[in-house]
Amino acid sequence: MSEFDQGSRESGEASGDDAAGGSGLICVHPDRSMTDLAVGGGWIYAVEPYAVVRFTPGSEPEPVLERERVFASLACDEQALYVALINDGEIWRIGHEDGRAECLATGCERPMSIQCRGGWLTWLDCPFITHPKLGAPYSISIAVLCGMSCHGGAVGRYGRLEDGGWDPAVIGDRVAWVTGAGEDSRIVCVRAPGGSIETLIGDLEDVDRDGGFVHLASTGDALVVAKPTRSWLRAGVELRRYRFVGDGAALAGERIDFVAGHFNGLDANEHGIGLVVERSGDIRARYWGPDGLQGSLSVPRQAGPLVKPTVAPDGLYFAVGAELFRLCLD
Repeated sequence: MSEFDQGSRESGEASGDDAAGGSGLICVHPDRSMTDLAVGGGWIYAVEPYAVVRFTPGSEPEPVLERERVFASLACDEQALYVALINDGEIWRIGHEDGRAECLATGCERPMSIQCRGGWLTWLDCPFITHPKLGAPYSISIAVLCGMSCHGGAVGRYGRLEDGGWDPAVIGDRVAWVTGAGEDSRIVCVRAPGGSIETLIGDLEDVDRDGGFVHLASTGDALVVAKPTRSWLRAGVELRRYRFVGDGAALAGERIDFVAGHFNGLDANEHGIGLVVERSGDIRARYWGPDGLQGSLSVPRQAGPLVKPTVAPDGLYFAVGAELFRLCLD
């Protein structure tokens, strides 16, 4: 039996009739562990402890990039997978068709949260800097926005935040990311390929500090903000969409939904918006398609981590422990 056993059951409130063609469990990943996912070119890619692998449901995984230990983030476009090796400080490109691995950049400083859009790669270098007064081990974290062409070339460094940052998201000619915590959270941006750092959204109200951090993604023409907050009855995540209006100097926001539960992951692109929360011991996924259709999937929380959700052309993918799920709208 394959180590990736194709799923034969459907879980929770899935739409669709079976795991192979609709929503639900699509394969099991026994005796292995995943820390990131990406989907593209007909492949599912995963980060494992010693390799980045690719597979299709029911097939054996094949390594496409191996290391003694792998800590990485992934991004895909139609041509290739892009890998940011965090501890190695390298950016790699792996073609979907031939699986050939090509190193695009070295000497990065803990590159994280790699994104790909419009032929452009962006990520955040997050080096630990020794505290100027207290010294080691009292390190401080900064975030440096970096970028380069998907085909290689020079790496540009376009913005530096001394108090850190996360979730870079590309919208038009800007790259935005989140900084701060609680009600001090804000969305800042810099124009690619350079410029001064500007605050895009600085008035994020009613952020529930106990609910975690604000998170950010992009559909390409809009920013999607997931804000931990509380309704009058329960805690959850408010999802809002922001678009540039007029000459692009201002943002207009609209509320997408409020989802009860504790934030576990967000992703968005031109194929839709995916949000995963944990509620009452279950993992609950929500997916909003570009045409306004919505879907949901609830699965019991298994042992092991929840892997970051990934929006693909055929649905929202996420893994819980050893199981890989897909939520689609048809």
